[in-house]
Amino acid sequence: MPKKTPRKTEAQKMQERQDKIIKAANEIVKIVRKEQSITIGELIVRTGYSAYLIGQAWNYIQSTVDYIDMDATNGTLFIKKKYRDIIKKEVEEEEKAEKEAEKMAKELGIEI
Repeated sequence: MPKKTPRKTEAQKMQERQDKIIKAANEIVKIVRKEQSITIGELIVRTGYSAYLIGQAWNYIQSTVDYIDMDATNGTLFIKKKYRDIIKKEVEEEEKAEKEAEKMAKELGIEI
């Protein structure tokens, strides 16, 4: 008789959903930080996430990040004015560090 595979508990299903939402939220924050502003439609196309998942991720973003806001009239996520320069500098530094790391990896013959 074949063995029965154990079914996932409700708690496991809930945890997987939560993990998926957090992963989507992190990706959305990364995109918004880089672009400064982006519409929900562009996010759907770029990430492949459903509008529902983006909505759930937005709820999570609202509770954790204070520098991103949404214009509900046209569905645009953007960085608040007082944070724009700070975020822009941070993103530039991150990109510079990534390029430097890639350059060093190439010199050492490591693939990233």
